[in-house]
Amino acid sequence: MKSEVEIVEKVRFLVRAELDARMASFEVKLPHKCHHNHRQPLDHRRYVEGERNPTYNRVTTKEGYAVEQTIGLCMLNTTSEEWKGTVCEDPIDAQGCPYYDPIESRRDVYTSFLVNVGDPFWRQEHMPELHALLWVLGVNVVHMSYPTWWDRFLALFRPPPLLLPEGQYACIDAYVPTFEDYENDRIRKAPDNRESPKES
Repeated sequence: MKSEVEIVEKVRFLVRAELDARMASFEVKLPHKCHHNHRQPLDHRRYVEGERNPTYNRVTTKEGYAVEQTIGLCMLNTTSEEWKGTVCEDPIDAQGCPYYDPIESRRDVYTSFLVNVGDPFWRQEHMPELHALLWVLGVNVVHMSYPTWWDRFLALFRPPPLLLPEGQYACIDAYVPTFEDYENDRIRKAPDNRESPKES
């Protein structure tokens, strides 16, 4: 049987893992995550103005209803007369595009993480393991704290904070870095940030 301290550490692990997963997902360039991407419905008519539609590919449900099919288009420079409708449909299209502009910023992702993890209803639906562990501890509040390395070291030698006399936690301090610290750590670990050899 796990101790309360082990359960609290598991809670903190799950919270940090969620943050890391979201930040890692942000780094993956995908068409639908770009400002310039637009989902354009395809013409599913067999004939257009009496002529056979060369792109006809009708898909229907079991009930016989047509499924709207779309294709991703890059809308950058659509006002230019030279624009011919650039297709941006597959991940490789976005990953190789020099004009990729994510809809969300890293800070947006970080802020969304704080809001979601702090919402008990969101946790119950999207992070059931975390929700269950908090239920075991009798906790409904996850407080995001930003301790220094010294605070983390001292925490190893004292009970988890905010323990009420009845043995229930008022809230759990989930140790996550501030956005600035997270960014600084990411930049520091980036391969391109390695020191270049000095010129002789």
